[in-house]
Amino acid sequence: MARTVDIEIRGSGSSWSVFHQGQQLGKPQNQYEKACISAGVWQRRLSARDRACLCCGAQFSSYGIGHRMCDACREDARGAMV
Repeated sequence: MARTVDIEIRGSGSSWSVFHQGQQLGKPQNQYEKACISAGVWQRRLSARDRACLCCGAQFSSYGIGHRMCDACREDARGAMV
C-alpha cells in the first residue's frame, strides 16, 4: 500500500507555495497550476521507499507500486524492446 504524505498548497494571486508539516518545499510558484505540479513531485519524493528490484534484487528508491525495477534493469529492458 502506498504511503500518503500530507502536502498543502498555500498562497494567492501570483505567489503559491507547497508545504509539508509547516515547512515550505522548494521555491514559490507564480501560478496555482505550477504549484499543483510541484506538489505532485514533492508527494512522490516524500512517499518514496526502498524496494527490491524485481529483476536483480538490488535495493533502490521506489516512488510507488508501479516502479519496481531499478534504473539499470529498466534501461536494459528498454534496450531489449528495440
